[in-house]
Amino acid sequence: MKIVIKVGGSVSISKKGPIFSYFSHLLPVLREIKKKNQLILVIGGGKLTRSYAKSIEKFSLSDKEREDIFIELISANVKFLSSLLKMKPIFSLEKIGKNTTGVIGGIVPGAPMRTEL
Repeated sequence: MKIVIKVGGSVSISKKGPIFSYFSHLLPVLREIKKKNQLILVIGGGKLTRSYAKSIEKFSLSDKEREDIFIELISANVKFLSSLLKMKPIFSLEKIGKNTTGVIGGIVPGAPMRTEL
């Protein structure tokens, strides 16, 4: 079975980084699902990325420059989760095929970024 699971960044990534207690409960469940299914995980930026966004608001960066920064921050979450689960990090929609499994996030520039904390 093909399964896509969204790991909400706002509940899994604090201002200081990944929340150990959250992932220590989630990882065994994801590993079990991964054994029998084609799994794609999607992870967001979390409070760390929102906090970073808020802190750079007054700098004269273009929207594209800020978006590129946010995508890089979310990419760190992709690398983190894919490493924990021994899955492929995916950084482009073009890399998703019929039998793809992996972790994806932060790939679409222009998506709205809420900065309220």
